[in-house]
Amino acid sequence: MNNNQTYQHSYEVQEIVGKAPSWMVRWGISALFCTAGVLLLLSLYIKYGEMARYPISILSDDLPQYIVKGAGSRVTLLRPGGKVKAHDTIAVAEGGAVITAAFSGFLVPFDGAGRSADTLAMIIPPKSSYSFSGAIPSGLINAAVHPAAVSLVVQNANQPAVTLHGNLTAIYPAIDGNCVFRGELDQRSNGLLANENAFTSACRGELEVRLAEKSLFQLFVKKTFGF
Repeated sequence: MNNNQTYQHSYEVQEIVGKAPSWMVRWGISALFCTAGVLLLLSLYIKYGEMARYPISILSDDLPQYIVKGAGSRVTLLRPGGKVKAHDTIAVAEGGAVITAAFSGFLVPFDGAGRSADTLAMIIPPKSSYSFSGAIPSGLINAAVHPAAVSLVVQNANQPAVTLHGNLTAIYPAIDGNCVFRGELDQRSNGLLANENAFTSACRGELEVRLAEKSLFQLFVKKTFGF
């Protein structure tokens, strides 16, 4: 009796497991191929723009005032830094001579690291305008003729990266495959760089260039096969 029950259950289980739903047999493979085809078509039409970055130098168009001392002389700063007004006394030299601010701006003391030991501080004009320059491969110059975003890191300051914007004003003929370019920051970016949070008259940054857009399929082939 037990053997009969075992066979009976085995036959029932085999019948249930061995019989696949008809819709899965008829349409399962077709649906799978259709889905793969739709995804392939979408990958051909969906575009993705890659970004490339190239180093630039950013300089203030207005020269700062440097507070310096002569060889063997002693000059003492009277201010720790921050905003100063024109004709404010900034430092006192040995013998009682005073050094005053030539214009209103931001006083930035130096600790001597990476600079001349004779340079004690500088005063940055509060409304400086900035220009930038660098080089870019000649094959990408068409992509960089429009206003370009500049991502820069202010050096010698414990500040996060500041994203700036500007316009290319000059592009020179290619030399060894690279074109030298120059540009100017826009008004808002000048204000971001020339405020009391930046404290710089020169720094390094990166010019972001949007490359020609490629489809997701092209990017997949490039990443997978390298071409």
